Amino acid sequence: MRMRRAWTLALLWCLVAISRAIADDKPTNLSDAQAAVEANLRTPQGKAYDEQLGTEFPPKYMGYGTPVQADVGGFREFLDPDEA
Repeated sequence: MRMRRAWTLALLWCLVAISRAIADDKPTNLSDAQAAVEANLRTPQGKAYDEQLGTEFPPKYMGYGTPVQADVGGFREFLDPDEA
């Protein structure tokens, strides 16, 4: 019984310590975050990531553009440009 109480108190102490550590975090300033991103992109790994993202992203996500709207029987329908 004493061992269980000791583990419970240890667990509670850990939870309190973790919650205090999390609560002490300050939000990152936007200009600091942007500077960190730009610094990361200047590294060889950042350049490789930027190049990979630049080649993979547009074909996957930029091909759709704006959906075409058409009135069909009083209902507005959105058509996929590739199917129109």
